[in-house]
Amino acid sequence: MSDTVAVGTKLTKVMVEEIDRLVKDGVYTSRSEALRDATRLLVRAHRGGLRGKITRTQFTDEEREEALKEFIRQKGLEL
Repeated sequence: MSDTVAVGTKLTKVMVEEIDRLVKDGVYTSRSEALRDATRLLVRAHRGGLRGKITRTQFTDEEREEALKEFIRQKGLEL
């Protein structure tokens, strides 16, 4: 990735364990990949996109739910 910025953050031990479990299960290749995907989902759910310019300021509850469902489908995950 050419335009990456390192961001330091603190997560709970349980969060890190869950991320590590996703990596171990092969859902993601690294913690960084999982966190980038989570960030994309967060931005998409709240703003409507992550392609340069943000076009919306907020999703409705229904749109947020659909974004989450689509993300889960794309990753082959289950709720």
